[in-house]
Amino acid sequence: MNPIPVLSATEAAAWDAAARTQYRVPSRVLMETAGRAVAQVLVAEMPDAITGGVLVACGAGNNGGDGWVIARALQASGMPVWVAAVDPKTDDAIDNRALARLDGTVQADIHLQPFELNPQLPFEGEDANEHLMRKYGIGEDELETNRAAIRERAAALGLAFNMRTGSRIYNTFDAHRLLHWAGIDRPDRVLPLKQALLRAYFSDGENVADRNVLVRIASAVGLNAEAARRVLESSEYADEVRAQERAFQQAGIHSVPATIVNGQYLISGGQPPDAFENALREIATAAPASQPALH
Repeated sequence: MNPIPVLSATEAAAWDAAARTQYRVPSRVLMETAGRAVAQVLVAEMPDAITGGVLVACGAGNNGGDGWVIARALQASGMPVWVAAVDPKTDDAIDNRALARLDGTVQADIHLQPFELNPQLPFEGEDANEHLMRKYGIGEDELETNRAAIRERAAALGLAFNMRTGSRIYNTFDAHRLLHWAGIDRPDRVLPLKQALLRAYFSDGENVADRNVLVRIASAVGLNAEAARRVLESSEYADEVRAQERAFQQAGIHSVPATIVNGQYLISGGQPPDAFENALREIATAAPASQPALH
């Protein structure tokens, strides 16, 4: 099999921005072209790897996003295709709702893994608008349109997504160290801690690089505040967290959220409960001897 050339996220964003602004190529045309190209590469370069079918996570953009284009093109080639509709920036509670709907059919062990989109960020963070417009090559109007869509989807699930003009993004490395420690000290508090951190960041606009904030959140979910502070003020678990981040990046995870089931199936994007439920049922049917482990 020939290696498939892949652009970095920065290169891809630059190409996309240039196509839309310099050459006036509509986003719909870019989406359709990219989707068909990916499907053609998969069929031509990886026929043996995808003979059993492909799970495609599809976005909510124009015409359903280029994931839908990939799914349609693969299906037209005779490939079995599973589709999971992406709803970005939702909470881990979505996973739990899907599992509750399965009503004991699937017993899942959930393991959280560290991932940093912006590990270089300083303590004070960066203006979210400036960062996102630079990263994706978009203007303020498009950014606010995207946020409004995310806000609406989150509200339908009882989540408050309050990122707006003036919001900041922060370094999350210490938060990942705190989660790692919680997994050792109090495994039953890991999910509540993760959900509290997400609320602090996306709903309340708090600086999750601030160790005082992290200690307060840890204490609020039932963890020992003094022990949490000792961990945060040391370098404890830094090597372990970095090693886990590298391992998943080397495995091909370059964006979040990403859910790996049984070490084989990747569900990319923050899915609505229906998508998780359907995917887990399919996976459980395909491998009835094992129970899904979600990472």
